Amino acid sequence: MDREDGFAPHIGKPVGNTQFYLLDEQQQPVPLGV
Repeated sequence: MDREDGFAPHIGKPVGNTQFYLLDEQQQPVPLGV
């Protein structure tokens, strides 16, 4: 699958009253945009 510049794939639909945290190997939050 080819990706166009600026294309951001969808990873699912919103779930109410839910937060998502992306953590690194040391369980620390990763910077925005990673």
